[in-house]
Order: sequence, then structure tokens, then C-alpha cells
Amino acid sequence: MSSVSGISLNFFCMNSYFFCIVYSNIFRCCTLGGF
Repeated sequence: MSSVSGISLNFFCMNSYFFCIVYSNIFRCCTLGGF
């Protein structure tokens, strides 16, 4: 189950990578290593 959640998180970060850059304070998934 954890593997699926991790993959989903990574997929979300990849799709919202530009959001992570603009809203780095909100989307910290990429900054925390979700990339």
C-alpha cells in the first residue's frame, strides 16, 4: 500500500512541479524529495 501511495505522490509532484516552484511554501512534496 505504501508503494502505491509513494508512486501517486511522485506522479502528483511531477504533474504539479511548476506549482511546486511557484507555490513552494504550499507544495513541499517536491522540495522534500517527492520529485
